[in-house]
Amino acid sequence: MKTIGFIDLYIDEWHANNYPAFFAQTAYGKDFQVTMAYEETPHPDRRPLDKWCQDMNIKPARNIQEVVDNCDCILVLAPNDSDRHEDLADYALTSGKPVYIDKTFAPSLAAARRLFARAKKYNTPLMSTSALRYSKSVINCRTPGECSYFCGFGGGLWFDVYAVHQVEMMVALCGTDAEKVMVNAAGNIRTAEVVYSNGRIGRVNYEKMIAYMHTVRYENNETKFDSLEGDTYFKRLMENIAGFFHTGRSSVDPAETCAVCAILEAMKIAAQTPGIWVNIPR
Repeated sequence: MKTIGFIDLYIDEWHANNYPAFFAQTAYGKDFQVTMAYEETPHPDRRPLDKWCQDMNIKPARNIQEVVDNCDCILVLAPNDSDRHEDLADYALTSGKPVYIDKTFAPSLAAARRLFARAKKYNTPLMSTSALRYSKSVINCRTPGECSYFCGFGGGLWFDVYAVHQVEMMVALCGTDAEKVMVNAAGNIRTAEVVYSNGRIGRVNYEKMIAYMHTVRYENNETKFDSLEGDTYFKRLMENIAGFFHTGRSSVDPAETCAVCAILEAMKIAAQTPGIWVNIPR
């Protein structure tokens, strides 16, 4: 039995609340168990760590080091606070144990590169992704990274946090060599157009309550629409995380994770200057 430890900013959030049961439902379910958790700061309106751990039958940790030293695999959560991932993952990345960092991996390309560099220095396997990477359109793509057009739609509470889902799909389907982005806004609506160096186009359409769906044009000019309704992409995500913990091999190329962070970094800047092209850091 391999043990999984959680490191979170505040532990009583959707990912931490559901991941233990999701792990149990994977093909590796009998091989893993979440045994320890740590939160940096209790949320004022939610359960503190001791109460959460009591309810979840998981041992509370006094600090991050206790989690890392006593668990075989580490999951750094804080899904809405990517700017804290470097601090929360710092010690885990020196452990040589598989470390998964929840989406969004990092708030900038520079931060993403620092995380991967630290993991490489200590031979620590590292993985991060959005669940939407495992949507039907992505996993069934015969030419990953070479699709000529992606147009996505999706919602969530905040554009800065939830745009990652569409961008993750776009990078997996269209590639990593995005050059520039322009964002326009109207009320809660955000639209972003991404131009690639090879002429490919990606479009992200965000509105708080809209369902996830997208259109993809493949290299053979076949165009498909996918509503994602009923898609079991989250189950596939958990299978891939469990597989990563089992083998130490990530199913996501670090170059793609860095490209996602670079595009999102540029989108945040472009959102402050609507209608103006912003170069994506390379």
